[in-house]
This record gives sequence, C-alpha cells and structure tokens, in this order.
Amino acid sequence: MSWDVVFTRTKTNSERLDEIEEENIIPFSRQALVDEAEKAAALTNAECLYSDLSFVNMEGSGWSIEFYIGDAEPVQSVMLAVRGEKEPTEVFRHFAQAFNARIVDCGTGDFMDFSKPSGFEDWKAYRNQMINGE
Repeated sequence: MSWDVVFTRTKTNSERLDEIEEENIIPFSRQALVDEAEKAAALTNAECLYSDLSFVNMEGSGWSIEFYIGDAEPVQSVMLAVRGEKEPTEVFRHFAQAFNARIVDCGTGDFMDFSKPSGFEDWKAYRNQMINGE
C-alpha cells in the first residue's frame, strides 16, 4: 500500500488540475529524472537504485519511493509510490525546484502546497487502520 503523488509541469504551472491540457505539458527527460533522483538521494542520505531509466527506487531513513518513469521518451508525468513512516518532503522539494514542477497528491486530488500539511498523515492513518485494524 502506497501514498501516491505525481510530478507534472506545464507552461504556466498555474492552472487547476482539471484545467491541464496535454499541449501545455512540458515533458521531462528520463535521464534528467534519474540524475535528479541521484542528487535528491545524496541530499537526503538515501540510496538510489535502478537498472534502467524506467523505474527508480529510493530508500531513505523511514521512507521509500518508487519512481514510475516508464519507457516513453519524453515523460509527461512521473508517478511516485511512497511508503514508510516519514514523508520525504525534502525529495519532493528538490524535484519541484529542479524541474519547476508541481506535485499532485493523489489522496487529496490537489496540488501540494509546502506551506500546508499534505495528505500523507491521512494516508498513514488509513494504512495503519487497514493493516493493523487501528
């Protein structure tokens, strides 16, 4: 069970999620995504593992992220499956800044705002309830 987020960027980076049109999406390079994953791992003392450019796994202290990049080049968006007890906010901030990207919290259906709590704690409570009956 994972908390899922999606990285995307558009020409304006200001429209609502339901207003994004395909022709306004600015794609990512698969190699650039992997390069930034390695940088984010170094910044957070995490381990970055991959055998090709389509899938990256990052293991940090109290969290892990699976990056689903895919085989297509260029990449329009990247799905991240987050697991663990801690939210990897530093990784999210790194990617948002490095790519001028926005992050969709799939649990809330909204773009993340780093000045406000994300949906991570709600996801974690739901996960614990499902796994432990809490």
